[in-house]
Amino acid sequence: MLRKFHSLPGLLAGVFLIVLSVTGAVLALAPTLDRVSAVIPASGEVSIAELADRVVAHYPGTEQIVREPSGKVIVYYSRDGQAGADLVNPVTGEGTAPYEPSAFFGWVKDLHRAFMLDDAGRALAGVLAALMVLLCLSGILLIARRTGGWKNILRPLSGS
Repeated sequence: MLRKFHSLPGLLAGVFLIVLSVTGAVLALAPTLDRVSAVIPASGEVSIAELADRVVAHYPGTEQIVREPSGKVIVYYSRDGQAGADLVNPVTGEGTAPYEPSAFFGWVKDLHRAFMLDDAGRALAGVLAALMVLLCLSGILLIARRTGGWKNILRPLSGS
């Protein structure tokens, strides 16, 4: 009974886990790929206060300045009632290009977090996480039974 409870839901959850692991690996590469094109100032070359002053001088309607994990600096601003976002050179504070988040990484993030189903997908991800906890517990019980009890669970397995 426990083996059926463990194997059938495990196969179903495995499909979703493969999707989560592949999309998670892709998302883990995003900051590295972004860092290739980012301008990174030398340590101590410019302080945060100096950078903020330089950015505000170029963007009078600055609302927010964000430094991403990749090192890219993005300024969010309002000009003539229109919101905008630009990539900024962290040394000079000048805009280098309009900021447009990657559509591909946005799609992968939505697939990873919610299976492209918004709130229902987040709920599904939560249910799958709970199912994985149950699968881990049932797997531990199966291993304990197979090894001859809890006292033998950490001992090396014998046999062929």
